[in-house]
Amino acid sequence: MRGLAALLFLFLLLATAALALESGIAPDPLAQFRTADGRLTIPGSSLTPEVQHLLFGGNDLQTSFTITFVLPKRSAYPTVEPIFSSFDVPNLNVFVHPRQTPETWGGAIDHLIQTWFRPIDWHRVATESLASVRGGIAWFFDLFTANARADTVSVDSTTVVVVDPAAVDFSATGLVSAFLRHRLGEPPLAGASPRNVVQVADPALPRKSRPSDRRQIRRNRERGYALELVPGAETSIEQRAGFVVLYEQTMRRTDAGRRYFFDPSYFDRVLSAERTWLALATDPKGELAAASIATVSDGYLHYYLSGSADARLSDSPMKNVVAFLIDHAEQLGLPLNLGGGIDRADALEEFKRGFANREEQWLTSEVVCDPAAYERLSRGREAGGFFPAYRAP
Repeated sequence: MRGLAALLFLFLLLATAALALESGIAPDPLAQFRTADGRLTIPGSSLTPEVQHLLFGGNDLQTSFTITFVLPKRSAYPTVEPIFSSFDVPNLNVFVHPRQTPETWGGAIDHLIQTWFRPIDWHRVATESLASVRGGIAWFFDLFTANARADTVSVDSTTVVVVDPAAVDFSATGLVSAFLRHRLGEPPLAGASPRNVVQVADPALPRKSRPSDRRQIRRNRERGYALELVPGAETSIEQRAGFVVLYEQTMRRTDAGRRYFFDPSYFDRVLSAERTWLALATDPKGELAAASIATVSDGYLHYYLSGSADARLSDSPMKNVVAFLIDHAEQLGLPLNLGGGIDRADALEEFKRGFANREEQWLTSEVVCDPAAYERLSRGREAGGFFPAYRAP
């Protein structure tokens, strides 16, 4: 037994030496990014799919990759029918920040077990044990191959995750400028501008509401207000038309600009999308009193557009709608983005703050794609902070 172990160890040493020798002879495909001390520094603009394949073995910075087995289907007959069985495993080259922090150590352990150890049919996997061993040996030798190329392969996360717009060549696009509103969270572009904050009702945190709001919601229920949540594609013409009436009443009450008024066909297109809902509150007479469009995107349930009837403002039925959407967000396991106000600490933001248990900063990017054209078009204009300057009112 000792002789066998010694022989295996000698084989591994010889294989490692051969790999190191081969890597030293072969040209280094990453030579242009290598510094004098053997490290790699790769700008985000140079992180092409080919470079990703060289660095991460074809994983392309995905959070997980799929292992697939070809297995024989169980059968009482002397035939073989191949079937495919697969499961996902985490890509250890990519770290994803968790959206929610487990509240207890037990919850943290349970979260890790569910994420890292997916359910597997071990009987079927066992039939391919030899292939698994071969794959493990190949992975083991890949480690030596990577180490033979460089002692340390480090990629600056700031150049991989965040792109500097100034380093991007936009000449082929014909764009002069671009204004981008980023999704909530870390922006993908460097130099993003902080704007207002949005109010968030996160089911991972203790639920929050003002006593006065809870009393109003309870009083409306006792008086006969009813709530309904209709998937967007299932809304009727009458329901959509009723929403448009309430929305436009609300825009007129707040003296909103023309850009906040939309053709009814716009709402039809919005509600035809997947994972959209129309939340409706009807008064004791069965008439529509408040309504809101909600949609799922980027890990949030978004409270999008809303409206309340002029005749029912004193009852504040929108409070019932917001509480209803928070219930829906909890069922989906998603935070509800309530949005913010027009200005910091205005009445609209204060209303939403009453239901929120955290805030999120949202950011924008103002990108000048063609500096020469931008300068020419903006010359002589007093834009202040307006972007793009050549469209300043």
